[in-house]
Amino acid sequence: GRIPIAGKISTMVFDKTGTITKEGMDFAAVIPVEAQRFSEKVAFNSADPQSLQNHTTVMTKVPQRLRHALVSCHTVTMMHDGTLVGNGVEVSMFRTCGWKLNDPLISSPDGGETLEVVKKLDFDHHRMTSGVVVRCKQTGSLVVFVKGSYEKIQELSEAESVPGDYDTLTAECAKGGYYTLGVATKTIQPQDIGRMTRDSLEAGLKICGLLLFLNEIKEDSPLAMRELEQGSVR
Repeated sequence: GRIPIAGKISTMVFDKTGTITKEGMDFAAVIPVEAQRFSEKVAFNSADPQSLQNHTTVMTKVPQRLRHALVSCHTVTMMHDGTLVGNGVEVSMFRTCGWKLNDPLISSPDGGETLEVVKKLDFDHHRMTSGVVVRCKQTGSLVVFVKGSYEKIQELSEAESVPGDYDTLTAECAKGGYYTLGVATKTIQPQDIGRMTRDSLEAGLKICGLLLFLNEIKEDSPLAMRELEQGSVR
């Protein structure tokens, strides 16, 4: 009745994150989707996330619907001293945008665009999504944003909103080392928000873009690796 050998281990490999790469991930770029097609990738300066250059890029090159998703679809909060607290990936994203967070309001740097958070959809491990419902102060419209893995967002979105080369492009992003998320959206009627379940909020979505994050190598890592190799350290 005994089991003398259940298995054997020939090699054990350990990995420590943050040794040769930077702490956390940088918000590298977005790829907008407009009219069922991917637009040109919009890249950010990850070396200086809070730069005026990045803030301007978000306001001038990222389509408004995707821009509103970036600044609202997250769980980031601001401390009294201005420190942003939350998921590292989302903090990186929000910091790059440069918007002002004064819960429940989120405002653009110039004050020309303001969103009010009406309902938050916390991350659900079974659904593998998170989201938000916001009201645009300028137009009064209610908009739903849902964020998740690019595979899950493709699954939730209406087929006609998915670009024909979606699988090809997302595979290329993954091979390029990017942590890739998808974002989908829809507009709802104000009178519907009170009775809508999460299932109904996540139904009938249209993809509006991909979010690309990158865990970059530290500047001194190549030199350190060469020295270890020259010293016959494996």
